[in-house]
Amino acid sequence: MMNLFSNLNILGIFTNITDCESILGAELTDVLKDIYRFIQIAVPILVTALSTLDIVRAVIAQEDKDMEAAKSKAIKRVIIGLAFFFVPIILDVLLDFAGISSGTCHLTIGG
Repeated sequence: MMNLFSNLNILGIFTNITDCESILGAELTDVLKDIYRFIQIAVPILVTALSTLDIVRAVIAQEDKDMEAAKSKAIKRVIIGLAFFFVPIILDVLLDFAGISSGTCHLTIGG
């Protein structure tokens, strides 16, 4: 995989990419960063609220199958929520190894 990126850099495919501001413009980059920060705050709140609501409904219904369904939904939501945080980090690391330092515009946590 690393050779593929190295070969593409040698061919000059990624040589014009310097940073996000030069590709997207400073204003659009700032907007994208603000949107991602909002998502970083909203996703955990939504995961917690929706999972709590499902579990409360299952407890009130006192059905074992409802409780299992609520737990299953909660686990899926947590996995999806974690993906919002870790996919950009993984992409940043992979693209950094490939020599593309501005791959995800440094939208990762604390970026």
